[in-house]
Amino acid sequence: MRNGNFVVAIIGLNFGKRHLDGAIADGYEIGALCDLREEVLKDFSEKYNIPMDRCFTDYRELLKMEDLDIVVIATPDQLHVPLSKEFLAAGKHVLCEKPLALTREEINDIVATEHKSGARFMVGQICRFTPAFVKAKELIDAGTIGELYFVESEYAHDYMRIMADVQAWRSDPRRHGVIGGGCHAVDLLRWIAGNPTEVFAYGTHKL
Repeated sequence: MRNGNFVVAIIGLNFGKRHLDGAIADGYEIGALCDLREEVLKDFSEKYNIPMDRCFTDYRELLKMEDLDIVVIATPDQLHVPLSKEFLAAGKHVLCEKPLALTREEINDIVATEHKSGARFMVGQICRFTPAFVKAKELIDAGTIGELYFVESEYAHDYMRIMADVQAWRSDPRRHGVIGGGCHAVDLLRWIAGNPTEVFAYGTHKL
């Protein structure tokens, strides 16, 4: 900690910018930034008044920094597991963007690493903090709307432009659909309604 505040590092400055703005708004100290693009680091350094000697293109430089308390991982999905494990093993608390992993085995590996390290780990499932969903859970928990017996979720976006790029992560069937977007629905359903006894789902990549 620095001056009584947690010190945060952000890895990945595309979506990570939102985490950076949120951390600053909540009064946290920004200890380091990491991104592969040097021009982006220079821009963020100037805009947020973060010294360039704390801006890195190699995440391993952050592992050497003893004053970091929390590391936010906002990288492409395939890097979530290995980076989370490295920083947890180094004793850093980790906030990782969703989706955490592509397989149950990877998730179990993360959990085991967290327990061994003693650090705290959180997945950025932001819908749990959306006022409308928070209110819905309050009403359901209080029994205000009666007994819950059916829940339906729809997650629809216009991906025509994004899917046209074959390099986009949404073009990968392992990472799109249930993993990339549907994880919001699954997380909300479990949070609001509890764990299911039976599940049926379908998805399509046809546009």
